[in-house]
Amino acid sequence: MKINIAGLMLIALAFAACSVQKNTVLPRNTSWILINSHSNRVTSIANKPLSITFGGDRLSGFSGCNNYTANYAVGRNQTIRIGTIASTKMMCMDNRANIEEGEYLRKLSQINHYKIRHGELRLYAGDRLLLSFRQ
Repeated sequence: MKINIAGLMLIALAFAACSVQKNTVLPRNTSWILINSHSNRVTSIANKPLSITFGGDRLSGFSGCNNYTANYAVGRNQTIRIGTIASTKMMCMDNRANIEEGEYLRKLSQINHYKIRHGELRLYAGDRLLLSFRQ
């Protein structure tokens, strides 16, 4: 029986590609808690962490004073497109919290790709890391 080395290498490469993809796919119906907003302080005044959950074709979460939701789509090479973000309209208790919530939502609207490394979801605008989350 003649062994085709090129064919075996192709099969091995296909298995390797599949294993890499499994580690980088954005998991659906999983909640993530904000751990870093990179450059600006973003906190919650409601003693509830800022969060994001990806489900189906919609994401949702808590932005500090309000809940939010948006459509999203994941593409090749860990790209993501987030649609217009809608949120409840509760007023934060102080102006600083309003500014911080607005900053978080502004950053979220700029996201165009993601990486998952060591249990951490990292959201980027271009090559700039904007938000980091942990499960």
